[in-house]
Order: sequence, then C-alpha cells, then structure tokens
Amino acid sequence: MKYFIAFAIAVAFLFCHVYDLKAQWIKTNGPCGSSGVINSIAIDNLNIFVASNRGIYRSTDKGNSWSFVYSMDSSTYSITSLAINSSYVYAGTNLFNSYGILRSSDNGTSWSPDTADNSPRIGIYALSVHESLVLASSAYGQSFPGMFRSTDNGGSWARILPTGITSYVVQGSKVFAAAGMNPAIPYGVYFSNDTGASWTATNFPNKRTYSVAVKGTTVFAGTDSSIYKSTDNGNTWNISKSVLGQVSAIVISPSGSFVYAGTNNGVFRSTDLGETWTATNTGITSNSVLSLAQFPAGSADSSYIFAGTNGGIFCSKDNGSTWRACGLPNDQFSSNSFLAASGSMLLAGSGYMKASSDKFGHSIGWQGNINGSVIFLSTDNGSTWTEADLGLAGLNTRLGSLIVNGSDIFAGTYPGGVFISTNGGTSWENSSFGMNNTNVHALVASESYIFAGTTGGGVNISMNNGLNWTASNFGLTDITIYALAISGSNLFAGTLMKTGSQNIPIYNNDVFFTSDHGTTWAKIDSQSTSGITPLITCLSVNGSNVVVGTGNLTTSYSQWKQSGSVYRLTFDGEKWNRSDSALSGNYISSLVSTGSTFFAGTYTGGVFASSNNGVSWTSINDGLTDLSAISLVIHNSNLFAATSSGVWRRPLSEITSVQPVKRALPTSYNLAQNYPDPFNPSTKIMYSVPATGLVTLKVYNILGQEVATLFSGIRNAGNYEATFDGSKLASGVYFYRLQAGNHMLVKKMLMLK
Repeated sequence: MKYFIAFAIAVAFLFCHVYDLKAQWIKTNGPCGSSGVINSIAIDNLNIFVASNRGIYRSTDKGNSWSFVYSMDSSTYSITSLAINSSYVYAGTNLFNSYGILRSSDNGTSWSPDTADNSPRIGIYALSVHESLVLASSAYGQSFPGMFRSTDNGGSWARILPTGITSYVVQGSKVFAAAGMNPAIPYGVYFSNDTGASWTATNFPNKRTYSVAVKGTTVFAGTDSSIYKSTDNGNTWNISKSVLGQVSAIVISPSGSFVYAGTNNGVFRSTDLGETWTATNTGITSNSVLSLAQFPAGSADSSYIFAGTNGGIFCSKDNGSTWRACGLPNDQFSSNSFLAASGSMLLAGSGYMKASSDKFGHSIGWQGNINGSVIFLSTDNGSTWTEADLGLAGLNTRLGSLIVNGSDIFAGTYPGGVFISTNGGTSWENSSFGMNNTNVHALVASESYIFAGTTGGGVNISMNNGLNWTASNFGLTDITIYALAISGSNLFAGTLMKTGSQNIPIYNNDVFFTSDHGTTWAKIDSQSTSGITPLITCLSVNGSNVVVGTGNLTTSYSQWKQSGSVYRLTFDGEKWNRSDSALSGNYISSLVSTGSTFFAGTYTGGVFASSNNGVSWTSINDGLTDLSAISLVIHNSNLFAATSSGVWRRPLSEITSVQPVKRALPTSYNLAQNYPDPFNPSTKIMYSVPATGLVTLKVYNILGQEVATLFSGIRNAGNYEATFDGSKLASGVYFYRLQAGNHMLVKKMLMLK
C-alpha cells in the first residue's frame, strides 16, 4: 500500500473539464473556438464580459455559455478594453467617426457613447474604474489625446497627462499606470496618491510597460521581456521573472496567494508573491495571452481565472493549474471549421481570418486581417488537444478542407493548394505539384487516390497519395466545386455555375458522378434558379443514396439571413431520382453517415439525424448549447461536432440503431481510461481479462485509502464495464486499480462537483 500511495502522489493532475453523464452532447476540452483575439475581460460578482475582435460577449454562468451583447459596426475598428463597476459597464474602443468610450447601465443589453465634453475620443488603449472613478487613456483623437479622468462615472472629464498609458490599477486612493504606448511621456510606471488627479514617475527603468498590478505595497509591472516587482510602492524595482516575451496582463488574487502573468509565452504563476514563477499552460492552445481576470471579482477564495488569448478565451477552475477552452459563440462572420479522423487521430481545423495586433498587443480588428489556418490534434477523443500546424499556420492561406488517409493528413487550402503531413501534424509540406488550380475547398480519399475539388479548376486527382496531381474533368461542365463524397470507386461532386446577365444572374447547382476514379463524369442532378440560391455545401453517400446539403448567407441592412436544405438522390437501377427537400431554411454545413443513418450539421440549428437514408430528420441537440454545428465526423463510435465554442462529442449508441460490433476475446490485461473524465458524480471504467481468474477492481483516494470496491470475484475471459459513483465523496483525484492474478494496473481520474 505504501508503494501505491507513493505512486499516486507522483501522478500529475488531469486536464480540467466537467462532463454531464446524461444522454447528451459532451463538450471536449477544446480546441478553442474561432472567436479570435480576446483583448480584455471585465468581471464582477455575477457577470463576465469579454471583448473580442467581433464585439462584446457576456456570461452569467462562469463562462459555460455566452450571449452577444455588442456587435461591431461600420464605425468600430476594435474594442480594446473593458471595465465594470456597480453602475456601468465601460468599453474602450477605436472608432472612426464617433466617441471612444461606450457605456451600458443594463449589463450590456444596450450601449451608448459617452458624449460628455472633453471625454476621450478615439483610440482608447487603457480603461479602469473604481466606484465612480473612471480613468481612460486615448492614443489619438479629435481633440488632445492623453490620459483622462472622471469622478462621476463619465459625466465630466479632465485631461491629466499626455498619451502613453497602456494599463491602470486602482487600490483605494493609490493608482498605478503603465506607460509603453507612446513616448509622449517616458516609458515606465507612474504613481498617483489622489485617485489619479496628479501623477509622478516611479523609479522604474525606461522600458515599454504594458501591465501593472498592486497588492498592499507590492507592485508588479510587465515589460516586453520581464516581470518587475517593487515592495515599496514603486520606489525601487527588481526583475522578478524574465519571460522573453511581452507581459500584457498581471493579476493578483485578492488574498495575495496567487499572482498571474499573461505573456506572449503563456501564463506564469507565482504562489509566493513573485519570489518564484512557474509556467502553467496545461490546456491553453494559444500561448499569446493578452488579458487576465479572476471570478468573482474581490473573492479571496476564488479559484476561477480567465485568460484571453489570440485564439479565444480559456478558463481555469483550479487556480491556473489546468485550463479549458470556453470559446465564444461567433456571429454570422464565423470562420469555417473542419473535422477529420482516422485511427487514433482526431483533427480539428479552422480556416479563419487571423486578426492582426498592433505592437502593444491590441487587436486592430478584422478589417486588417490576414488569412490563417490552425489545426489541432487529439489522440484521446478530445480530452486533450495540441496544435499541429507547424509550417502551415503562418502562411497566407485559408483552410478549406481536412482529411486523413491512413497515417497521412491532407489539408486543402485556398489559395495555397494541398498540404500534407506524414508525422501527425508535427510539420507540413506543400503537395500541389501539377494542380491546375490551388483554391481547394473539398478533399476526399480512397486508398492512394486523393481527389481535390477546386473553385475554378474542377477536380484534381492524385494517384500516388499527393505526390503529383492532374485535372480530371472530362464531362464535368461546371468547375466550381465546394463538395465531394466518395464510396469505393464512386465519386460525387457538387458544383456551381453562374450564367445569365450581370443584373439577372442564373445559378446552376449540379451533382456529377463518376465510377472510374474521375476519368469520365456524368451529370445526375441539376437545379437552376435566378438570383441568389443556396450552393451545394456538402455531400454524403451510402450505397445508392446520396444526401445533398445546401446553404447560403445573405445580408441586408447588417442583418444576416440563412437559407438551405437537404435533398436526396436515389439510384433505381437506371436513373437517379431526386426527392423533396427537408430541413428547409437551414444552412447545411456538414453531412456524414453510418449505415442508413445520416447526420446533418447546420449553421445555427445544431445537429439533425435521419435513420431512413435522409427521408425524415430529427433534432439531436440534447446538451448542445452551441448550435453552430459547422463540421461533423464519426470517430471511435462517437459523433463529433465542431462549433464556434469548440468540439463536442456524443456516442453513436445514443443516436443510431446500429448495434455495436461484438468484440473478440482480449489477448492481454487492459484497464481503460474512465469515461467521462473528469466526471460528476459517476463514471464508467472498462477493463479486459484474457483468462478466467480472480479479479478485483478498487478505487482509492489521493492518500491511498480504499473508497470503493467495484468488483471482486471470478471473471471469465472477456471485456467488462464497471460504474463508479462518487456522489458521497469530495471532489479531487482518485485512482482505480485492477488486480488480476499477478497483474496490477492503475489509472487516475478526477471528480469535479
């Protein structure tokens, strides 16, 4: 038992994520949503507000769900900062032709500009509030830029200092300000002892300073390479930690037990007020951290910490030890997401507009974006994710499709063509030799055959696993392709052709078929409409049934409207017949099938299932709080859905009538990872024994004390499942041990209530 206790204590904690055991969707531990740059976070005792490059979101349930409370408009360049007191929520913005500060008195339901005389205009880079005190720094504007102060919640303003402030922190009458934006005043840290009415420079080095935090007489400040510390209100400073990256945010817990620093190299944490620091980024998939905040504000015993990054928002429930993505739901400008799976690999990719940031770490908005592609890999059904796009993410190309063929991963991009990774996403190389068009929006594979659908070049085929390509368009009259599907040697392509006049365009949505690997094509369905029509977005095939998904987004007066549906093509031995449309009014973003069951992912309506080859459909959104099901894939007896807030998982056994394949007798002892994990309050444990004998399965706490016996007796050779119910136990790490003959296997699990 002593050996077991020592083993248990040496095991690291698992990733932190809570699952619900009901028959429903379960959110995996990432990857982060495609919500982009999170510039600022503001928290009170109930609300969490975050500013992304698309607007402002609010959560009232600790980041589990979000509502969109302010949308960017034509005059807004970016939202740079947020602050909150008992009266207002404040947002600092870059506005082209309006005011730089927005206020909301109803928790974000409505917003109005601060129009008081002398209020800071345009280019707000720092914002802080304390009771009725408001401090704001304007980089430039219609009048004099600089630091502004209001003591009546923005009713009136006074200009205090020239521009240059990037961050404030208020502690009673003491205020510290970091200067690093503009040499109008020397860089460094400034101090006020009268709530910002007058200021003096501290003895801080003349370095660009981006963040500041205070607890008592201890002050921390972050520069472009180090964390500095002062224990005498800024009179003297010493380097507390060299981080070799910009320190954009520092937060001290109210009790002083934890200090967090958000940097270009992730989050660092100190538990001894800055004497020592440790990187703590488990679960964070975007290491450029721009903002930090603790929930609830002012609570000394809170373990929740939120990090805003260049790739979404992350939450930790254990004082920063582990993190999970709690991505934001996107608006109708959401980027495409892609899923692919094979063997042990589950891949999630995003073809998005990467938001640019200025040299101070603030987003300059999606108007100045560059293209980008990000791919994440999981080998444990989504419990953990790692970024897997070296050589791909930095290119000026967007992801259009993602597939796995054997052990190779293929990414179709536009305008970059096809990229291949032969090492699980560790590195990527361009594999587009011979392609007649490199705007790739669809990829499918069958053994060594890879097919690429392009917009302008039709179908390109590689017969040697992507080494070189040739056009394969004989009989293919439409060469704009967004969807491909394959079944054996049967390949289907959804195409789009525009004819007619400039004023009265005619769009042709056609489906083509080839049974000889693309040597010749035949049109099996055609639909022609004038005006805007939903294009073919996805295809799925099962034997003689082809399900076609369509979708389109149109905008009028900044209001987005979606259209689309699914319809069926069935081969009767002589010709293909088209059925009536279903799911009308839904933008169909993805289709997959298993047996006679088809699944449809929609842009805003979630996931639907059809158990009769697409004749009728039923919503299967139980537990799915984000209904932007952009991509679907079937993997390891689960259906996975990529949404704007991350990847979700649901067992196929809950949503199909397909019986599980009978497993052969095991040839070795095996103890599987419990599922779900973490759990609340029960979990399943699978184990295998290859021979009849005495078997015990027990659960122990972190001290090695036995808390449950799940089985003790004789087992025949076979695969078994046990349920552990921890409803009467405390949250924490537990260990389960399988003892069978001379074999002992131990694994850990985490219960979170």
